[in-house]
Amino acid sequence: MEEERDSLEGVWDLVNDVPGAAIEDPVPDFSGATPWDPAKANRIRHGLRTAALIGATTDNDEFIASAGWGNQVDFYRTADDDGVISSAAVTAAIRMVINNPLGRETSAKVINLSLGTSSGAMPADWKTVIDEATAAGITVVAAAGNSGDSGNAAYYPAAYGPVLSVAAVMRDCLRWPDSTYNDAVDLAAPGDHVTTLMPADGLEMNLSGTTYAAALVSAAAALLIRYDSTLTSLQVEQLLRWTAQPRPQGGTAAEYGAGLLDAAAALEYLQAPDCDTINGTYLCPKYTQVTLSPDWSTDGRGEVLALRRDGALLRFNSTSANAALATPVTLKTGLAGQTIYAPGDWDEDGKKDILVRGADGKLYLYKGTASGGLSSPLQCGNGWTNYQIAPAGDLNADGHLDLLAANLTSGALYLYRGNGLGGFLAAPYPQVGQGWNGWQLFGAGDGDGDGKADIYGINSTGQLYFYRGKGTGQFYAGVQAGQGWNGMMLGSGADLSGDAKADIVGVNLITRNLYFYKATGSGGFAASRVIGTAW
Repeated sequence: MEEERDSLEGVWDLVNDVPGAAIEDPVPDFSGATPWDPAKANRIRHGLRTAALIGATTDNDEFIASAGWGNQVDFYRTADDDGVISSAAVTAAIRMVINNPLGRETSAKVINLSLGTSSGAMPADWKTVIDEATAAGITVVAAAGNSGDSGNAAYYPAAYGPVLSVAAVMRDCLRWPDSTYNDAVDLAAPGDHVTTLMPADGLEMNLSGTTYAAALVSAAAALLIRYDSTLTSLQVEQLLRWTAQPRPQGGTAAEYGAGLLDAAAALEYLQAPDCDTINGTYLCPKYTQVTLSPDWSTDGRGEVLALRRDGALLRFNSTSANAALATPVTLKTGLAGQTIYAPGDWDEDGKKDILVRGADGKLYLYKGTASGGLSSPLQCGNGWTNYQIAPAGDLNADGHLDLLAANLTSGALYLYRGNGLGGFLAAPYPQVGQGWNGWQLFGAGDGDGDGKADIYGINSTGQLYFYRGKGTGQFYAGVQAGQGWNGMMLGSGADLSGDAKADIVGVNLITRNLYFYKATGSGGFAASRVIGTAW
């Protein structure tokens, strides 16, 4: 063992963090090559270099300190011994990460892809599996590419919408000359004269490339999630963008995206009290979720429910047809890290209830009280971890509220029929759609005013589609109702204006403004209005 350790040197600075780097636990291999042989350690040098920046053991007086300061990392081979990447291996590796093959107590939250192709189009199987990863809440980070001044053609998967594309800068913060620049770039990070680990030699210095820039952003993303495990992949990306340092004078968005990575500022943002100022920008990280409730206060208009970062659930009355909001009332506390669904009268006792999914995948009913508050939780389901849930009212016209649930892996959409008692009818659960992996699914309520419940869907490029309900649990084909909806935290399912059509509200994750989108009755919306700031 000592002889092998001497031959591998810097690999041992990863052993505590990267099970695949330990000789006793070979690197999971999807390339068709034989399992990792220490005598061929150089064949994993690219994976080792990037993994070390993300998760090398820190504060142990050996080799380097990783940017992730203790991130746990697994890495997967996607290339053969000659360094040729297999498209199928990339797909298999991402899917294995989603499925947690090593049995981690906590599944992966960040995937780093320091690889890609500039062939002109992204392989279809990459798109499918990346959609699965983002739907499962995983932040996907990729190198923007090293084509540099030879062109700015798209480099995939970095150029794919849901992926955080990272360009490289030099020590003077100017673009590294070979860093690909295009409209897909989201962020820039150091990628020149980088020092990392290398088998046999221990350290390798003066490395350059967007490979290393992407690894540093992945490390920062993992740090944020370790501090606040409730963050979504979209919130992680937006946090890194909000807190980025400004581009240097003359720098363009194509070269730098939102700016230069500032991991310390991003972490400071999460640690700051409400309404703090970071880098001169007013930020107010108040709410982790918004949703709409049917008329709680019996004034003819719905309300906005907002889950504050500290776990308090607040209710904002809509006071006019323009959805002006009154001073909020606290409905419940202690809900941090949980997901709020489906305000409505689930047990049909004349009071508004809510459904809540806990981190354990169990579904709970909080029954409304006579005073307008909420009772203690009652479990009404389990096994919901791998599903995206969308309450949409009475979908099959049987007089009871129902749920829709999309399987994050298969994309199949199922109807869960309410029983009017706060729970659901037993199986079978009818399949009413497919192809929903990679989409955001929203219950619309009655979006067109025809008395039947509808739904909305947002695809990975931010296009909004309206699906008109048939009143049977089935839906007509989707009609595009807008675009540019990525980057929003949305709430839907109730009428805020009092015109009997269900509207949408959304928090812009950059400006923190709350917008009201009034339904027109055709599945679309009137021009947006700001109804809240510093959300």
